[in-house]
Amino acid sequence: MTTSGSIKELLAAAAFAALLGGCTSSGPQIAPSVGGGQSVGATSHQPPLKGIPAPDDAKRGIYVGAYTASSLLGYKSNEKKNEPPICTVPGVSGVNGIAVDDQGNLIAPTGSKDVLVFQGPGMCGAQVASLAESYGQPVDAASANALTGKIAVAVVFDGNNPGSIVVCTVKAGCTTNLTNASINEMLGVAMDDKGNCWGSGYSSGSAAVLVYFAKCAGGGQVTTGFVNGAVGGLDIDPKGNLVSIDGYANNTGALYVYSGCKPTCTKLGGPLPFLGKAVRGHLNKKGTAFAAMDYDNKQVDVYSYSPTSLAYQYSFNDGVLPSLDPLGIAYSPRAKE
Repeated sequence: MTTSGSIKELLAAAAFAALLGGCTSSGPQIAPSVGGGQSVGATSHQPPLKGIPAPDDAKRGIYVGAYTASSLLGYKSNEKKNEPPICTVPGVSGVNGIAVDDQGNLIAPTGSKDVLVFQGPGMCGAQVASLAESYGQPVDAASANALTGKIAVAVVFDGNNPGSIVVCTVKAGCTTNLTNASINEMLGVAMDDKGNCWGSGYSSGSAAVLVYFAKCAGGGQVTTGFVNGAVGGLDIDPKGNLVSIDGYANNTGALYVYSGCKPTCTKLGGPLPFLGKAVRGHLNKKGTAFAAMDYDNKQVDVYSYSPTSLAYQYSFNDGVLPSLDPLGIAYSPRAKE
């Protein structure tokens, strides 16, 4: 199994180019889109954990995760003063992308191949589900309602096989695996409020690819009009536009915004440049702000957002340890269509 040039560059950029060793019974697992090493291949079953709570009025905020950390950090949604986290979510490690649904429930795919769900709408709620998926290392997730609906999980590789989107529910677990021959490495996933999914990744020839899965089912359709040179996280803004990170555009990474993509994409904006390189980011509930995890500067960069513009506002990093390689980031709740 080989790793594309794009992934190798991302691994180097995050100082995790070296593999951590070990193989599963199905062969080596390539770890994250920007970060470290092989999966140990074990599936853990963690008991429910209580978070370290936020203040009673903290119904909205920003979660930050690091690949080698053991907890997620919760911040106020407006952190201009660069204050410490208001709460933490323990028992979460090996994260790349993290996600929050419309209700403020947190979804954290882990390096041990579990998909953890934490209760919203308040920040840093208790763990309510631990879903074991057996397909490969999860690197991103998306859901409109993680407690009652589908959760789409991007798996970078399925052992020695190409990556996929795994569909899970809290009630039934992870039962469906969606693949498309055009994607070899799956890195990003988005789900709209109607239950449609998009997966972004790289072909076997390292080309950036976006695939549309109607109702998050079937074999998917490769989109046209998708002009990203590289891929990363995905999101959907309140107007239903698809927001896609390109980790290499303009040398700092940038955002592209598309309408449609079912399967024909129409570009509305981009490349909209970042302050520093990022491959993960999400919109706030109103879709007016976009927070990106800047792995060049090991900080969160916050921008004002519209489909045609991205303007830097401020950064914060109090409590973010550079040595842990911060990668995941999500507003709570997510952008509401």
